[in-house]
Amino acid sequence: MTYDELLKATAKKKKEVVRQLNKAINDPAMGFLCEAEIKRKPGTVAWYWLAEEFCKTIAEHLDELVASVDKYDADDIVRIYMAYYDNDPDLYQMLPVEAQLFD
Repeated sequence: MTYDELLKATAKKKKEVVRQLNKAINDPAMGFLCEAEIKRKPGTVAWYWLAEEFCKTIAEHLDELVASVDKYDADDIVRIYMAYYDNDPDLYQMLPVEAQLFD
């Protein structure tokens, strides 16, 4: 797996997640609960729906991802990996836009 492949797969999943969240928000019976949870804890929602899988994939494929990019992108990948394992509270801001649901 290359980093470019990971970014493309994550972007594709992001579109699906956004579609699912929009469907849930527009549900007449439960939409207000979903919307309230997103407003209350957007980072938690984003983490469990998209970002966590991205970070786990980096951890599982670190060597091949780093080998597939230049030095600067490799530094970013390693920085994300270290932040993931250190439970760095700023991890979400380090992620590429493909792995973030909300700004």
